[in-house]
Amino acid sequence: MMNTFSARATVMIACLAITWGTVSYVQSGYDFTVESPPIDPSQIPLKLGEWVGEEVEIRDDTIRVLHADSFINRIYRDSLGREIGVHIAIWSRASEVGESTPHHPQVCYPAAGWEVMSRRSRQTAAEPESEMEMPVELIQFQRKDETVVTCHWYQMGEDRFHSPEEARAMFYRLWGEKTWPCTIKVLLQGRFSSLETAERPMQEFADLLNQEMWATASKHQP
Repeated sequence: MMNTFSARATVMIACLAITWGTVSYVQSGYDFTVESPPIDPSQIPLKLGEWVGEEVEIRDDTIRVLHADSFINRIYRDSLGREIGVHIAIWSRASEVGESTPHHPQVCYPAAGWEVMSRRSRQTAAEPESEMEMPVELIQFQRKDETVVTCHWYQMGEDRFHSPEEARAMFYRLWGEKTWPCTIKVLLQGRFSSLETAERPMQEFADLLNQEMWATASKHQP
């Protein structure tokens, strides 16, 4: 009886040791420092093409939940009276960068009472004068009689993505690296009646904003 108990205890200890070793090995692959942000979002111009922006304050409780190291919150308007809200947040702490898609719209908006009505993935220009494309996602939300459409993407280094699945695939590639890029989130929001009416102005604005982000990054480099 004692021999059987001892054998089982030995097996359990061995399993625990293997599990601990595996967890430690996996965690060691995510032991990293984070590069300095390539941009200062506050330096992005308030005039983008025909769009003119203004700063909009964020409530203190939202800032506490956000945990971002830097961010901007603006509304841009064009001559047709259209408005697009712009929110850019940057996370440069390992604990936050290790989260695949911080504050994803499909989590934050439903938590605030919005319902996802439809969604669509699209490609837009990744860099000025480049054939590279950047994946973005448009989502139509509704709350009572209000309808908004968002467009978002995330950026880590040269990689862009909009879904947790894409982020996890990128994390797999980064595993074991001692230095990771920071996480940048870009979220656009407009009061459009449908994805169809929002798609063109949203993508055109996303192109303008992304070009200015690249220009700002170039100036920000030492």
